[in-house]
Amino acid sequence: MESEHRRGTPSARTHLQVASLALQRYANAQERELYDKMLYYGAFFVFVRSALQALEKSDAKHDELLMGIQKRIFEKKIEPSEIYKTLIDERHVVAHGDDSWAANPFVPLSMLDRFLEAGSAWDAAFDDVWPDDPFKGQPILDVLNAIRRQVSDWLDEVDSEHEKAWAQRQSLAG
Repeated sequence: MESEHRRGTPSARTHLQVASLALQRYANAQERELYDKMLYYGAFFVFVRSALQALEKSDAKHDELLMGIQKRIFEKKIEPSEIYKTLIDERHVVAHGDDSWAANPFVPLSMLDRFLEAGSAWDAAFDDVWPDDPFKGQPILDVLNAIRRQVSDWLDEVDSEHEKAWAQRQSLAG
């Protein structure tokens, strides 16, 4: 039987589903729908970061086994990764700082500022090229999909390790 104290992982999966929906809508938005694209882009980063935050700050306090697995994977695999660094950097420019005064908190105004500072027109943010290292020059949609896949893989790894450890615990108990 699976532990009932796994709200962190299911919550993380729910946030990732919302991020995936935002990504899908970003990909399907037409060129003339730049405001919608900004909204979906911002929502993607808000919710994919929330997915990892749900995992990192899980209330798995009643399941020491799960807490240990989550902490180990977060510290050893997630935090040092380029994907996580990119996610955190981008998340900090969405709904933070100047963006907190935006008409909509998911509209990443600082994403547009970054392109303006680089000498591009504001709509260059939608030319489908990622502007920063480590993914500089790659298609934006490819980067967003890579981030989504990696977060999903990390959640799968937590689930898989917890399932194995739980089964081992049950076999030792019975």
